[in-house]
Amino acid sequence: MLRLRLAFGVITFSESDLVATEVPGLQWLLNSPKLDAVAIDEDGWPVPMRVPDPRAFALHKAWLSGLPLREPIKKPRDLDQAQAVAQLVQDEMPHLPFESTLTSLHGDVRKMLPMLIR
Repeated sequence: MLRLRLAFGVITFSESDLVATEVPGLQWLLNSPKLDAVAIDEDGWPVPMRVPDPRAFALHKAWLSGLPLREPIKKPRDLDQAQAVAQLVQDEMPHLPFESTLTSLHGDVRKMLPMLIR
């Protein structure tokens, strides 16, 4: 059981509770270019969203898949997600070419591009 002491009191988590963990490189993903999109909720209503550029998301997931300290069970899932999003972008969003420079991404991440472009 995990207990956190905060200024307003104590929060207790049971063994089965989900607990947030840090995602490496998340800060630059949050700082990447954003797109405005509209999703449809369960009742059919539009939900406006501001989301990271899907190219940045795909490159971030590919980069995560290659981190030496990444949990081994997560690595294949990260790469599969990266490739799925990259394929979706190529097929359905041709106005977002991967070849254009995403200036907010560091060089190590841009090196993942050949893993995603088919």
